[in-house]
Amino acid sequence: MVIFLHISPVVSTFDNSYSAIKPNSYLYINMLINKIATCAVPTFFFISGYLLITNIQNLSLAVYLSKLKKRFTTLFIPYIIWNLLAVIYLYFTNQFNKPFTFNNIFLSPANFPLWFLRDLMIMTLAFPAFYYVAKLLGKYMTILSVALFIIIPMPNMTVKYIFLPIIFFYTGISASLHNINLNSCHNYLKLLIVLSCLFCLYIEIIFNGEIAWSIDNLFLVLGVFSFLIIGHLFVSNHNWQYIKTLSLGSFFIYCSHKLGPTYISKTILYKLPISPYYKEIAIFLLAPFLTYSICLLIYHLGKKYSPSFIKLLTGGK
Repeated sequence: MVIFLHISPVVSTFDNSYSAIKPNSYLYINMLINKIATCAVPTFFFISGYLLITNIQNLSLAVYLSKLKKRFTTLFIPYIIWNLLAVIYLYFTNQFNKPFTFNNIFLSPANFPLWFLRDLMIMTLAFPAFYYVAKLLGKYMTILSVALFIIIPMPNMTVKYIFLPIIFFYTGISASLHNINLNSCHNYLKLLIVLSCLFCLYIEIIFNGEIAWSIDNLFLVLGVFSFLIIGHLFVSNHNWQYIKTLSLGSFFIYCSHKLGPTYISKTILYKLPISPYYKEIAIFLLAPFLTYSICLLIYHLGKKYSPSFIKLLTGGK
């Protein structure tokens, strides 16, 4: 999903004029996948918050420092290395046109998909605050926070993406702390959530502009829970080893896909002997799979010939 998001052209349902840019069939395919993909990152924040405090009976300084020590290996070191690799790649491909400063390399990550890791590290540093708020104020505070996120209009995307990691990371912590899981939810409620999400998706794509912007936070919330519901259903009905195989190298793919594989896949598909219109659709639909395959091949070759380096790049994953 993240690869789809980074390969697709920047076309937004919030723009009233987007329908004049491309033929409608292309736009609907683009926006359908694009909008679904936007739910991926908030889902990652929710899961990260949920798993972070799993099995914590009582949060102490020792437990907090232990969590930070583990995240130093799994998040911080890969974040530094992948951004340095991005600088090298962008420099030799003449794409890095900014000063080589700490801000341009690490604060605004040179490997731009890693903004998620940057924000996740900040959330991890602050997780005791989320933990105690969720513990003292209970799950109703979480419900209120999510409701306010849905109801209060965001002035712009910058503000939205400040609150997004906070809301979903905190919600994940609260759900874990209060033992809320999908097994305790009635199937009718799960179905209602998924159907409501699909309805919001339809509204966003068909009725673009201010209408799409006004319900986008609702769509994100429903989308995250729909991802979790569908994922839980998939895991419950498939062999765990099969799922583990599918997810193998996912962190490596996430960090590496913009450092050459995306460009290679687009270049290959651009040479297809078809009309420009169908070529754009082919690139949008097929390039993510080709990019995924290239990254996975590099990952397996790395595991075979330099396993210690791959382990360093993936935080031991």
